[in-house]
Amino acid sequence: MPVDGSEDPRALFDSEHFSFSPSISPDGRWIAYVSNSSGEPNVYARPFDRPGNPVRISVSDGWRPQWSPDGRTMYYTTDEWMMAVAIEAG
Repeated sequence: MPVDGSEDPRALFDSEHFSFSPSISPDGRWIAYVSNSSGEPNVYARPFDRPGNPVRISVSDGWRPQWSPDGRTMYYTTDEWMMAVAIEAG
């Protein structure tokens, strides 16, 4: 919700799935998060300030997404590893 109160608050995530651990990209255009929408926890990213579908980032499981300061890499953990994924514009 805008801090000036010009709009009503809206949910970032649907209530159908368990979603947590949000991380906003450095440019403010994307939000990464963990969701169980695939049946197990995985990292997803979707547009933050505009409509768009989520993109699955992790392959099997994923936790705690974090963007690099330049937004070109996303880091997350699995049950066994720390992963780094290159992020391309578009």
